[in-house]
Amino acid sequence: MQGMERVRYLYDAEVRYTDDRLKDLVALLSEKFPHTLYVFLSDHGEELFERGRLGHGYAFYEEQMRVPCMFYAPWLTPQRSRERVSTLGILPTLAALLGLPPLSVWEGRNLLEPVERPQVIYGYTQRPRIEGGVVYEGARKYTHRVPPPDAQLFDLATDPLEQHDLASDQTEQVKYFKRLWEQHWEKMAPFVLPEAPALTPEQQRQLQGLGYLGN
Repeated sequence: MQGMERVRYLYDAEVRYTDDRLKDLVALLSEKFPHTLYVFLSDHGEELFERGRLGHGYAFYEEQMRVPCMFYAPWLTPQRSRERVSTLGILPTLAALLGLPPLSVWEGRNLLEPVERPQVIYGYTQRPRIEGGVVYEGARKYTHRVPPPDAQLFDLATDPLEQHDLASDQTEQVKYFKRLWEQHWEKMAPFVLPEAPALTPEQQRQLQGLGYLGN
């Protein structure tokens, strides 16, 4: 086993190891704190050469965007949903599960409540390798990047691997999603953090040791 196949194998092994350790942790905590509510999620996915690269943080394709989100407690009935949701819903969901009232300033919704129509979901980032965001509505996915390519449009129902960009053929849809993105970004702009100060050599060394910076 060599090359890309070996990398995927090692990644799968790392995920399995983490799963096993989490199982041990939950068993230990549940014994001492039986009424604990757990949330399992991830901050990003990982590209494993689907587009010829390895890693994350440089594109908005599903292999980097799609992550699991799981709620676990002994009193919850097991169920599974493939609905696309936003991490903004985690706090309202936790509050509902704990019997607490939601606050009016929360933007998310209780993820355990059904919705009548597809929700519009946003994601964005400002990183050295990529700046822009993504808008989901139903099966449609729009990505807005700075610098170009400025926009991409995919139908995840018929093209889950995002091989066919519809932006050039469906210009009205692109305009619609671009308006949604611009309105959302205008609302969020006051909350965007200023540019971070330069890292010291020691901070860079520590981040390199954690795998967050290249050599």
